[in-house]
Amino acid sequence: MGARGQVTDLLAQVIHEARTDVIYACGPMGMLRAVTRLASRYEIPVQALVEESMACGIGVCMTCVLPVVGEDGVTRMARSCVDGPVFRGDLVRWDDVGTIPFDALGAPGWKPRAQPKPPAKPPAASTPPPGRQKPVRSAGRRGHGR
Repeated sequence: MGARGQVTDLLAQVIHEARTDVIYACGPMGMLRAVTRLASRYEIPVQALVEESMACGIGVCMTCVLPVVGEDGVTRMARSCVDGPVFRGDLVRWDDVGTIPFDALGAPGWKPRAQPKPPAKPPAASTPPPGRQKPVRSAGRRGHGR
C-alpha cells in the first residue's frame, strides 16, 4: 500500500486525477519548496505550514523568521509563530530561508524603493474659488433650519 519515494514524485499524477484546486502541505522546507514549485506549473495555490523552530512562540525571540513577500512586493522577515505558521507558498522565498535577503525590509543597507506619487486631484466642484466664501445658512434654534 502506498508508494515509495518523495511526495513530489506522485504529486503531478494526484493533481490530474483529483482535479486539484489547492494544495495544503506540511513538512521540511525542501519539500515545501518542491511542492510550491511543482504547483506553480499548474497555477495551483499552495498553503504551506512551515516547520520552523519556535523558541518562544510569541514572536519576541525572532528564531522562527523566514522571508515572505508582502502584497506590496516588499520582502519582510515574517515570524512563523505569530504571522503563520501557514503561508502562501508562492510568497515564501524558499531559496532564502535561513538568511536575511539583502532586499528584505530592515536588512543592512536596505533602502526603500521610490514610490510613484499619486496624481494631483482636481478641486472638487463644491469648493468655491479662492477669495469667495460659501454662503452659510442659519440653522435656527437647536439645529432645526427652515
